[in-house]
Amino acid sequence: MGVKFITTNYPGVVYYESAKKTHNSKPDRCYYFSEKRKTVDGKYKTFRTKIGWASEGVTIAYANEIRSANMKLRKHGITKDIGAFMTFREAAELYLRDFANGKSSIKADISRLSYRILPEFGDKILNEITAARVQQFYNKLLKSPTRNGKIMAPATAEHHIKIIRQIFNYLKYQHNFLKNNPADFHYLKLAKYDNTLIRYLNDKQTDALLNVLAEYKNKTIANMITLYLHTGMRKSVILNLTWSQIDTHLWTIQFTNKDSSLDTIVLNSAAQTVLAEQMANGSDSEFVFTSKNDKNWVNISKHWKKIKEMAGLTNFRLHDLRHNFATQLHFNQTEMRDIMALMTHKDAKTTLKYTHVNPARLREMSELIVKKRIDKQDKSN
Repeated sequence: MGVKFITTNYPGVVYYESAKKTHNSKPDRCYYFSEKRKTVDGKYKTFRTKIGWASEGVTIAYANEIRSANMKLRKHGITKDIGAFMTFREAAELYLRDFANGKSSIKADISRLSYRILPEFGDKILNEITAARVQQFYNKLLKSPTRNGKIMAPATAEHHIKIIRQIFNYLKYQHNFLKNNPADFHYLKLAKYDNTLIRYLNDKQTDALLNVLAEYKNKTIANMITLYLHTGMRKSVILNLTWSQIDTHLWTIQFTNKDSSLDTIVLNSAAQTVLAEQMANGSDSEFVFTSKNDKNWVNISKHWKKIKEMAGLTNFRLHDLRHNFATQLHFNQTEMRDIMALMTHKDAKTTLKYTHVNPARLREMSELIVKKRIDKQDKSN
């Protein structure tokens, strides 16, 4: 039996309710836009195009915007320059429709579009958006405060421009946008910055953190961060870790990486201890680390802020635990290919970021020169 589509107040926008999935304690809704097209036999047939689920952030209004943009394309035809009639908002909706499921940073893209980019360019016709306007927007971003009150970093401002550039590139290759890309870096003057700072813990800081975690009242959070420290896994993998992903015979974890490939990491004894403790808790949840309602944790930033303050760690993000793990592997003379495997890196360039010089080792090498000179003086005396 097929699904039953329900009409909405927006013509052409329909949805059906899932029998299994829920969203906000109600059946999840999957939105489509429908249109009638003439088939080869001259008859008209209704075609439906999936837009997405309510649980993915899709609303009726969003679905209507997608339908409106598609109808505009169909009306004007792909042989015409869409830059003359389409707004940037409509272009962004098309871009998100086609790439929302395949882009790992899509949530960050949507946030930047909604908060900064669309208020600036959303209602402008594409041909009205010039490199000069993009440059003005970029310059304004560099002076804008972020949500934490700090001035926006050059790298973050550049990410906004990259999103605009990606949308125009998409239009060029998919929808016949004829003009040059106004967000191409060749036309813009962007600030230079060094974004390669890698933060890591020394032995004293590591001991302080482990002591705090040992006494922390929420043992699930403590175990989660301990696993982070001893594996360097991405936060999203740990938050969504399920028992089905863990092989307790080989002590490995298999998970889907951010590029949708399947990765396996080998667990050390410290990580095994953490998982054994979680197993002993006896929860029936599919997730390894659960909150009070037996669902997985979504955000642990408040706990991390409290823990790092207790451990005396300043200017150290939760994600820096991943950097720390890779750095410690390097300091312990782990081969590059093994670091890549343990970090699940696909590009050696990413791993190279962590092969920075150990200041303690530099000092040790420098002291050898002093020692050699002193030894020479002793022999001459």
